[in-house]
Amino acid sequence: KFGYCDFEVENGLVVPLPNIRGNIARIYFYMNNAYPDRIKLNKKELNRHEKLIDILYNRAMQMVDRQMKAVIPAIKTEELDNGIILNTLDVEKYAHKFTFPAPGKTCGFAHDSIVQKYGEETPIITISYGPDFGVVRATDAVSERFNFNLNIIIEQLIKEIPEDRVFTDPLHTLAYGTDASFYRLVPKVVIWAYSAKEVKEILKISSKMSLPVVFMAAGTSLSGQAITDSILIVSARDWNGVQISEDASLVTLEPSVVGAHANAKLLPYGKKIGPDPASISCAMIGGIAANNASGMCCGVSDNSYKTLKYMKIIFHDGSELDTADKKSIEKFKETYGSLIEGIKSLSLRVKKDKALHDKIVRKFKIKNTCGYSLNALVDFDDEIEIIQHLMIGSDGTLGFIKDITFKTVPEYKDKASALMIFKNIKDACDAVIVLKTQCRENVDAAEIMDRAGLRSVENKEGMPSFLKTLGDEATAVLVETRASNKEKLRENIEIILSKLSHITPELPLEFTDVEEEYALFWKIRKGLFPAVGAVRESGTTVIIE
Repeated sequence: KFGYCDFEVENGLVVPLPNIRGNIARIYFYMNNAYPDRIKLNKKELNRHEKLIDILYNRAMQMVDRQMKAVIPAIKTEELDNGIILNTLDVEKYAHKFTFPAPGKTCGFAHDSIVQKYGEETPIITISYGPDFGVVRATDAVSERFNFNLNIIIEQLIKEIPEDRVFTDPLHTLAYGTDASFYRLVPKVVIWAYSAKEVKEILKISSKMSLPVVFMAAGTSLSGQAITDSILIVSARDWNGVQISEDASLVTLEPSVVGAHANAKLLPYGKKIGPDPASISCAMIGGIAANNASGMCCGVSDNSYKTLKYMKIIFHDGSELDTADKKSIEKFKETYGSLIEGIKSLSLRVKKDKALHDKIVRKFKIKNTCGYSLNALVDFDDEIEIIQHLMIGSDGTLGFIKDITFKTVPEYKDKASALMIFKNIKDACDAVIVLKTQCRENVDAAEIMDRAGLRSVENKEGMPSFLKTLGDEATAVLVETRASNKEKLRENIEIILSKLSHITPELPLEFTDVEEEYALFWKIRKGLFPAVGAVRESGTTVIIE
């Protein structure tokens, strides 16, 4: 009546196959509870019904016992410093597959067996995982002792945030459990924040409960900076105000402004923002600044750190600092005197330690976007300047960037690029050294691409045909030069080619000032990471930074 299934004959009885029995039992239970008046069994049918339930239940328990015998010995148990009994189980490796119980149920049964050993009053967490999933079980003692009760959190959040922007369902939390990296952490709560006021209230609640919070803008980060297994705050897409100063030397941007959109607003003034990550067409300012995303052309001279002018910051307790406002600075110093003194002391200590000072200076002379911007401790004496520059590259761990004011940089309309092909990577590196030491004023960007990278894009539509003819060791250097007029551009090109004349390339060195042509060269570079990822061996991943 409700469907059909495969069956077998066992001891003279026709019975469903094991892999379908659980579903049949669930259907019986569901139908009995959902339609109590529609399924009316006489005494004979009732007896048959009860026998079937007994058979299915006993069979299910046999399968559970079989599964537990396989997984219980494989559970790794440790007692954490905070008293939690943490248990981990690799379901993919140790559990029987394609049978009952499934991974989620397996974790539940395993957790129950551990609770029987230690007692319900003990804080116990059991984590089962596979290649693309994770299941967590915990005793009530965990929430009672460590104040992590999802129901209470949601109850408090929806007092400040409309309920339709607070998500805990599996679909939303899974969808926001990854960024552009290969990592995944499934958040407990996802919140769309439309204003600074909402962010402040969320941070007050999370701070009170000692719960971690992570911020996400566009989610284009390649190293997992925008994921969490706790609370994820997503900046709403229309939180995207842009204010340009009268002389266009400064631009103030809210967190959800897309980098390319900021540049489009500045283009009529002949300006742009300094940072230019490969994902600038979709990356948002909040993430660009928090990650110190620098890109291919800005180097270390025009990145977020170097072009930062002012910033409005919301800290973990909901307090706010506007580094452009003297009253805000005075109030912050008065309220957080110990923090100011600590930063001042740390900066002085670093500056007095010559070896440490010189190491930091040396490290940040090249692109160095991993970790905190420790160069702030040596570059500035003012504690507020140190704080706002430490925010750059902090990945949201120090606070939330409400808005940021950048010093703009010139956007020259006269540009030219050359995809220089050298015979091997040594010649390419020698060329880069020349460009850096002898053509510093003439070169705006230089990017090396090895043969493996070029090979990953050579078959894509629109790519230059000569890429397929290159030798096995051929290496490219993509060079860009910009100028305020065509005469200066020609001068830059002549100087660059003259300085590289002693190195024999695999193909003649030629610049193009045709936008369609040089845009294609930069398209190769911008698409290199996903292109390399696309040709990787199945079952492997691509690591960056």
